[in-house]
Amino acid sequence: GLAGLGSALFHASGASLVGEFAPRERRGFWLSFFGSAGYLGLSLGPVVALFAVGAWGLRGLVWLTPLALVPALLLLRLPPVRRQGRPAGFRDFLRVFRGDVARLWGMATLRSLVFMSFSTTLPYWFTQKGLSDAYIALSLSTYSFSATLGTFLGGTLSDRVGRKAVLVGTLAFGLPLYLGLLFLPPGDALYLALLALTGALMNAGIPVAVALAQELEPGQTATVSGLLMGFTWGFAGLFYAPIGHLIEVFGVMPVLLALGTLILPAWALAQGVREPGAGPEGRKMDP
Repeated sequence: GLAGLGSALFHASGASLVGEFAPRERRGFWLSFFGSAGYLGLSLGPVVALFAVGAWGLRGLVWLTPLALVPALLLLRLPPVRRQGRPAGFRDFLRVFRGDVARLWGMATLRSLVFMSFSTTLPYWFTQKGLSDAYIALSLSTYSFSATLGTFLGGTLSDRVGRKAVLVGTLAFGLPLYLGLLFLPPGDALYLALLALTGALMNAGIPVAVALAQELEPGQTATVSGLLMGFTWGFAGLFYAPIGHLIEVFGVMPVLLALGTLILPAWALAQGVREPGAGPEGRKMDP
């Protein structure tokens, strides 16, 4: 419980600090850097933990704990940030959680629900198909590392072509790639390449949505960062228990196919989001 609370507090405040330190024209890049570093840590964590346990036993994990103090000490050395807004109250939360930010949250939640369910179900599905443990592990690693790369590239690209264009584009291409993962036979390098491309594409929008929400609500950057990160992932995660039950009742393919249809309303929500400084049709206006 304490670990979950600490993670929630860190991601909201961390993304807010990154957004306020970064220049607006490079906000996507720096939020991508922040997010991809987290994904990289998640990818390397099991490898480092296995090495520590193999070398020193379970006590080896205890010796890894002080590493968490290193970034904390670095943060203490940063200059204080001049806040652009005031602390958010419940009314501020209700005000923020509507309109474009609500659309962003709905889009991000639907996308997370689809691909969180897919990646979590993947080992069970591949085991049913008789694939080896080595291929399953390689598939999970491929998806994880490609998600890291996609997170980094997505925000960087959004600084050049626009936040909304990246969100809409990744969802538009994501649906056929997702269907390819369901219908093509796994077990070879081609499937791994498709898995990597899909993982990168569908995670590319995560920092982009956070950057856009911060630009829509510059006075409540921590609030919208928490909405688009922790609240999105947590809300999507709550639904996996009933989804897992449905998979046991109806099978993997029907449930994952039904989940894939959620990409369409996610795309529609992304289409409806207005970028700051955009005209009535969503195009950015010249200064």
